Amino acid sequence: MISNVLIAERDCIVTSDLVATLKNWGYQVLPTAKSTDQALLCAKRSKPDLLIMDIGLRGKEDAIGTAAYIHKRYTIPVIILIDWMHDELQNHLNILGLFYYVSKPFDPEELHAMVDLALSSSGAFYQTPVLKRSEKSMRQHVPIVPV
Repeated sequence: MISNVLIAERDCIVTSDLVATLKNWGYQVLPTAKSTDQALLCAKRSKPDLLIMDIGLRGKEDAIGTAAYIHKRYTIPVIILIDWMHDELQNHLNILGLFYYVSKPFDPEELHAMVDLALSSSGAFYQTPVLKRSEKSMRQHVPIVPV
């Protein structure tokens, strides 16, 4: 099974780049959310393996509060897309359990590392397409020794 990713982003160009990048890596991208309200509804309905959320997303609640709620309520790892990071923001995110963030414009290698890290911390890492290939390769080269 391939990991499902929900993107909640206000900028259509960033959204298009994220969708193309994630699909290129083999992930299933769910319909995108344009507000915190939509993000909450999509997370509830589709139960994604990962949420990538823009820190500036608007709605009834702010993006950080919505991301923290989704993370805790549905145990979905969240990557926050930020315009810039400062110590106060980093501390606030960490207190809420939001440990993964990527600066915009995103670097594909940095994003890929964060996606892998976030999914591995949630136990969903086995679902990533890259690891599936690695597991097959590893099984071919590493003998299984009974204990």
